[in-house]
Amino acid sequence: MQRIWTMVGLSIAAGVCAACGAAQAQVPAVHSEAEQAYLDGMEHLAGGGTLEAEQDFQRVLKMPNYLELAPLARLRLADAQYHARRHDEAVLTYLAFIQRHDSNPNVPYALFMVAKAHYAMAPDDLFFMPPIEELDLSSVQQARNHLERFIKQYPKSRYVTEAVQMRDHCLDLRSEEHTSELQSH
Repeated sequence: MQRIWTMVGLSIAAGVCAACGAAQAQVPAVHSEAEQAYLDGMEHLAGGGTLEAEQDFQRVLKMPNYLELAPLARLRLADAQYHARRHDEAVLTYLAFIQRHDSNPNVPYALFMVAKAHYAMAPDDLFFMPPIEELDLSSVQQARNHLERFIKQYPKSRYVTEAVQMRDHCLDLRSEEHTSELQSH
């Protein structure tokens, strides 16, 4: 497992160096087809190629001899789905990651991303929307529930500030809904 984290760290560092214009960044030697597929997926994801990234991460998940890469591949697959704006799929993949790898150090990130995906499915600007009582705000409630769970479980997470802002926006939307209901009666 240490080798995987070293490889991931080196590949990120190599990508940062390349992005900064450094001459000939040294990329770590890849020891397996799975490692290469994972690195390819990370490159595609960083470059916005979500479909290619998904295909690379799916390839890793289908390689039974490389189980140590499976958790990272599953997490990055969910990230690719999220960035492709397929939030429902991303939620399911993040939840599968959490269920299968509940002791993984990336679980807090996955929980945050579940909430963020629900939040992304919520209406964001009610000014241009139909009356609030006509909107389905179930995604707002789901986002709020997941955000509150995340904030409570991981109050020191680096994502907590963003989570609090999203939760407050969900509360504002729900408040507008209740105000609208009261005014219509």
